Amino acid sequence: MNFLLALLSPVFVYVANQASGKVTVIDAATDSVVAIVDFTTLGFSAHPKPHHIVVEPDGSYWYVSLVGDNAVVKLDRANHVVAKAETVTPGLLALDPRSDMLYATRSMSAVNAPARIAVINRKTMTSEEVEVLVPRPHGVAVAPDGQHAYVASLGANQLAVYDARREQVGIVTVPGGDTSQVIVSSGSRSRRTARRWLRRRSSRGSCSCSISPIPRSRSSCSAWRRAIGRGWSPSHPTAARCGCRISGRMTSPSWTRGIGASLRR
Repeated sequence: MNFLLALLSPVFVYVANQASGKVTVIDAATDSVVAIVDFTTLGFSAHPKPHHIVVEPDGSYWYVSLVGDNAVVKLDRANHVVAKAETVTPGLLALDPRSDMLYATRSMSAVNAPARIAVINRKTMTSEEVEVLVPRPHGVAVAPDGQHAYVASLGANQLAVYDARREQVGIVTVPGGDTSQVIVSSGSRSRRTARRWLRRRSSRGSCSCSISPIPRSRSSCSAWRRAIGRGWSPSHPTAARCGCRISGRMTSPSWTRGIGASLRR
């Protein structure tokens, strides 16, 4: 959609009603309902369960996850179905602002959901399943630069960091209780830390290495500098002033050669 046209077009708010199988469209300027999209009349099942909605930045298309129909559906601004992508019990959605990718996780109702997310091309609505190695992936957010997607687990205190360009996944253990949601800050330091972390670890094998907590500043942590900032090193101390610790299953080549070697002693 033309940028100027997008500025002149009304702003719509889309509200999913999972129980009724409908999405209500509201004009944000007037707070009035302008449309009700009933998916049961659009060729979907009697219980499609619309769950989560995201909208293109220019408002030209919107996407909704249908938990009951195992699909993510693309609709235009006139609420016509354009296409759909099939994926098992889709939950939350997140748009990549720098590409055509759309990320879909699993619904909270999917108790035995696969440890995968769907990466959907928004133009073609073709879907690819990506292993993220965390149980019940649910919360999802995309970095402003589009390079990484962050997926929170409902089943463990873990966060999967997906590098879209390299197609690699890193696992971070998060201290605390509920890690079902994730929000990404636009701070440059957090993006640099994530990029450095993914460059330094291997995506092959069944490695679930983790570093927690990640030091706020690499320069202030001698353990971080020796172990991560300058490449894998077996000289990481078991106790550091910053309190960071490194743990994981020693199954990837990089982990075995590097930090894992020091912790096994």
